[in-house]
Amino acid sequence: MDLLELGPDILQCILQMLDCDAICSTATTCHMLQQLSVHPTVLSQLQLGPVEDPAMPDERRRLLARLAAAGNAAACYRLGLIRVYHPLSEGGPGAGLEGGIKLLRRAVDIGSVSVRADAAFELWLLTRRLPDSLGHGEALLKLASSSGHNPARFGMHRTSSRDREPEDFNVSVDLAATMCCLSDSLEANPTCPLTTSQCSNPGCGRWGVRARARLTGLVGPPGLPRCQGLHGGHCKTRYCSRFCQAIHWPEHRKECSLPTTDAL
Repeated sequence: MDLLELGPDILQCILQMLDCDAICSTATTCHMLQQLSVHPTVLSQLQLGPVEDPAMPDERRRLLARLAAAGNAAACYRLGLIRVYHPLSEGGPGAGLEGGIKLLRRAVDIGSVSVRADAAFELWLLTRRLPDSLGHGEALLKLASSSGHNPARFGMHRTSSRDREPEDFNVSVDLAATMCCLSDSLEANPTCPLTTSQCSNPGCGRWGVRARARLTGLVGPPGLPRCQGLHGGHCKTRYCSRFCQAIHWPEHRKECSLPTTDAL
């Protein structure tokens, strides 16, 4: 029986147990796998693994592009972030900002709850400095937060450190894989001109993005929000989000340039 003739629910269950990289890399040796590796329905439902190569080789980019074109939401999400932040992207980090935003918006439109929340949160980070007519930032943040997305929940609610639970820092497989890929790639490329505005959370590979400047023509250097110290003051350390600040706070509080407080 042809696997593609199975009902969509059964096919999805089977595809979730298959390894995307294994199918695509061995497709040339098996006629059945070759059929599967080019079928849009299969490509759109293949599950990506928990690891991305920090070097982001061309063959991986091409595979993600194929999956994204077929409607694979996780591939849209990962490729979107890679085009925006990866230091080895064509033209360097940020050169693919507009293309990355388009991919993230598509992930919001077609993704499962988890992928949709991940993509909405990243769009919020990228576009929160845009005019409302372009950014719709608060709606994106609310969409992600209502799905239980932990970084988005930190963005909406400034909780005290003593009120946080370990599970508050759990993230999706796609977010963890992409952030690890980006942070490792930036560490391996210290000459990247934009690493100086990198998020201070060592597990995050995001750098400062002034999306408004790039998309509307307004002049402004890359930058990230500063650590918010006591009584609303700021220190020189920068983070892309409250979530990354909270993760790094146990270490940063030892050297914060303002008095420390559990309110961070």
